[in-house]
Amino acid sequence: MENNKETTVNIANYDSQKEVITKWIRILFACQIVKILTATLNASAAIGNIAGRLSRIVTIAIIIALFNLSVVNERYRKAALFYGISVGGGILLALLNKNVFVMVLSICSIVASYHELNAHSEITASKDAKLSARWHSLFYLDMFAGIMVGVLSIIPMIIAAFAGVDTDLLISIFSIVLALINIVLEMLHVVYLKKTLVSYRD
Repeated sequence: MENNKETTVNIANYDSQKEVITKWIRILFACQIVKILTATLNASAAIGNIAGRLSRIVTIAIIIALFNLSVVNERYRKAALFYGISVGGGILLALLNKNVFVMVLSICSIVASYHELNAHSEITASKDAKLSARWHSLFYLDMFAGIMVGVLSIIPMIIAAFAGVDTDLLISIFSIVLALINIVLEMLHVVYLKKTLVSYRD
């Protein structure tokens, strides 16, 4: 009974914050498109550094958007906090030229993604149940892709060791494959954000 009451209150709160949701989801939508662009540009060594800087700027814009969405759902605040730690720590490590705590920053990024995607799932639950479920599933799809990336990154070394194939060529091929996987996931994110916007316009 209490859960039903709490759900009703949350739905009413989301509806009353419709303008806030549509404004900042629209900004997240735009940021996500730029992220796809930077992921594509990163494949080029000539402009990879520029794309990397642009990616950090976009991530900061995403953090700001998530922080503003925290008035709607507290998970957004947690996502903004963990993304902030991940980005700030990454910049600090780059300046110090150190690779320590990389795993910690990766975990922060995973936690941030968990809260962000689940917050999207919760605010769309009353509008579009299928979309809500897709948001929830996207986190696990991201996690599975991340594990696969880790496994696939080892394969070029194994093949090169046993088959005597050029390592640089294999790494280039697998880098392209992994970049494509990342772009597909980012595109799913864009599609779901667009559907979230549409659900709150109806």
